[in-house]
Amino acid sequence: MALSVTTDTVRAAAAADAYRDGERLFDAAAVDHLESGYGGLNADVTDEDTAWQVWVGVNGRTLTGECDCPQARPEVLCAHGVATALAAVAAGISWPSAVAAEAGAPQGLAESRFLALAGTLGAERLAALVARHAVRDRLLATELEVATGQLGAPVGADLAALRALTDQARSIPDGDDDYDLYDIVRAVRAVLAELDALALRPPTPELLDAAEYAVESWDRLACVLAQDWRTSRRSSRPARNWPICTWSCASS
Repeated sequence: MALSVTTDTVRAAAAADAYRDGERLFDAAAVDHLESGYGGLNADVTDEDTAWQVWVGVNGRTLTGECDCPQARPEVLCAHGVATALAAVAAGISWPSAVAAEAGAPQGLAESRFLALAGTLGAERLAALVARHAVRDRLLATELEVATGQLGAPVGADLAALRALTDQARSIPDGDDDYDLYDIVRAVRAVLAELDALALRPPTPELLDAAEYAVESWDRLACVLAQDWRTSRRSSRPARNWPICTWSCASS
């Protein structure tokens, strides 16, 4: 489903100075090669002899953008994103949401086959089938809630479980001298499962920070594993064959 974007929508998605500069760029016809792509719009915006590559789209019901310029931030539009959005408004273009764009076209033969099968079911039978599987499949449940507007961008409380699981994984080598390597594997898999579910929701700076913390934690754990000569009870491979870390081992 497409979301209509107006100048007020653009103004609300940018800081006052970015909107003012973007409006100036739009008035100066600085936006070129405006075209659809990646669930939104791509354009080149020329600003003081430099052409910046810009993407603007709708994630959930929020206008977001990406730009190569130093002023670009994930939570608000930069001036080049504003200029691109204003050019799209002037052209009468509206964007599909990111979720709708992904779901709009089948990805490969397998998805086309299942799409055809789903089309043979009535609405009630299809809804019951989705609900039954959503109870068992967290990713399906999350995507369903995002697509229907029940889940938006994750905030602090939504990220608590990810940070708790990450801290639990980090603490394993320090808390028990008799830990098994598979204990770390299980803990990291739980972190990855949480990240998979959160990745279906609109991105936020807080989510990116939490993901970076998880990556840094894995780097630390990989360093511990690389130094560990013990073998897992479930595997005969020595720990030193695990991926080597880039995190400084001397800081552990």
